Amino acid sequence: MKRLLAILLTLLMVIPVLCACTTQQTTAPKESEVEESTPSANEEPSSKSPTVLEPVVSEDKVTSSSQATEEDSELAYGVYYLTCKDGSQLGIRLGNVSVNPTQELYRRFTIHEKTGDDGETYYALYEGDDENKALAYRESSGRVFASQERYRPKDSALWSITFVNGYARLINKEQGKALAIQKGKVVLTDAADGDDTQLFKIEKAAKSDRFDQYTSKKGNIVIRVPFEFTEVKRNYLTPEFMQLFADHFQEAYEAEVALTGYVPYDVIVIDGWQDQNIVAGVVDNYNTIIVDKGFMKTEMTLMPLRLKFLEIYDMSFALLHEMGHMFDSQRAWNFESEAWTDLKLCYVIYKMTEDHKSTDGFVFGCAPADYRSSKECFTYERLAECLNIHAKKGAMVTVYGFYGAAREFLLMAYDFGWDPFIKTFHYFQDNGYTQQSFERWEKFTIFVEKLTEYSGVDIKTKYLSVSWQVFDDYLNGRKTDVV
Repeated sequence: MKRLLAILLTLLMVIPVLCACTTQQTTAPKESEVEESTPSANEEPSSKSPTVLEPVVSEDKVTSSSQATEEDSELAYGVYYLTCKDGSQLGIRLGNVSVNPTQELYRRFTIHEKTGDDGETYYALYEGDDENKALAYRESSGRVFASQERYRPKDSALWSITFVNGYARLINKEQGKALAIQKGKVVLTDAADGDDTQLFKIEKAAKSDRFDQYTSKKGNIVIRVPFEFTEVKRNYLTPEFMQLFADHFQEAYEAEVALTGYVPYDVIVIDGWQDQNIVAGVVDNYNTIIVDKGFMKTEMTLMPLRLKFLEIYDMSFALLHEMGHMFDSQRAWNFESEAWTDLKLCYVIYKMTEDHKSTDGFVFGCAPADYRSSKECFTYERLAECLNIHAKKGAMVTVYGFYGAAREFLLMAYDFGWDPFIKTFHYFQDNGYTQQSFERWEKFTIFVEKLTEYSGVDIKTKYLSVSWQVFDDYLNGRKTDVV
């Protein structure tokens, strides 16, 4: 994994990274910061303790998707082995495509369905368990190799897959030729029905021996954490709780889609099992939320404790924040991503709490890294208080504030609800506008104009009379100070 970490760190230096930027989130909190609120071993959980939450999903639901067959020709997102009819197995090691690699790690392929520019369905086959390097063909060298194509691969890294008597034939989109193993080498050849070297059995890979994985029942969320996360039973961080969080994060994902009308990725991976040089972050065109495992452990430890002490289901401000960046990336409404992702986070907490009123009655909340106690968490009704943390520094009165800017719009939602916001976000999305469609200040003013139209309230006059000049100065670059 050192090579993957090196790649990620390099990308984080050269590609714009959208990450939580409050100063309190630049260093992972120490475990000792939550110890004072940790219950003793003989304390009993409350009636809403995660130790009694059900159900535990089956083993198949917690690992990669099932093997594809001729009868079920659609490959679900997951990690697979590719074995030729003669028993030879395809692999990638350090970016080089090989046959029969000695270690199981190098025989693993993440297979993810993609839509090509022609609107047809293809697949990308990535090295290992991450969408980092994709199996591709380089015409100049005439060889199959692992290309750093990431989430939106070129035609050279897209494959159509058809099934013949339970075996799969992979045809390269760019070349129109079939992947094959011949004489111990991986090649492309003209597709031929009688050529067994082109036929592969695609089988579900074994569980990773490097991380524990939880997948939401609907399959859009994958969470990876160190195995030891669920070993400290006194904190109630059980496999059942982790699975419940994956399913709830699925609901958060669906709430973001409902609010914005935008689907950035059909699968989002939360990679929280490795040491990172940042607390958390995301990169454009990469469907993974990168989280330092130390910070991930602190977040996951706080969640069940907050449920026990407060009867609030903590959804992790940090993880919701990072996913929100994915729903802002390259979007026409994105005049300032740090505030915007926190506003959308407020809608997620609102929507989930409303949806659960008629079922299990869960009340959802979250708290940024400024609040590290297990007895601090904010429900939807108190999020304005949470986001007002920099009021003493003049946020949105004399200086721009990330939390404060989100709060300005949250107060509107308290007054006239979220429907005008949904219509405004959808206006940009439904008309095909992108990040490049408008200048920064124009994005802001158009959003305010459409929100005024859909709410029937003069947004600038009623809500932004004080902060309008702060928005103006910051978004037009006249002032760069921020809290």
